[in-house]
Amino acid sequence: MISDDEIKRLIRTNSDNNYKLKKARSECEHIDRVIKFTYPCGCSFGTLRWTCSLCELTVGYPGEEEIKEFLKK
Repeated sequence: MISDDEIKRLIRTNSDNNYKLKKARSECEHIDRVIKFTYPCGCSFGTLRWTCSLCELTVGYPGEEEIKEFLKK
């Protein structure tokens, strides 16, 4: 069984990592984008979004033609 101290350490580490990721994403220029299926809020169905290939932040919505091109692949 995991100890209380280990749980607290994991929570602190997770908070630190979330802060660092948020900072890195805010500084990223999102130059290289790709269309990916994303699954927001634990949904079982995906939605297509433009995503930064480096930091994996959702940066936009593909247009109808872009979706058709993506689905051809």
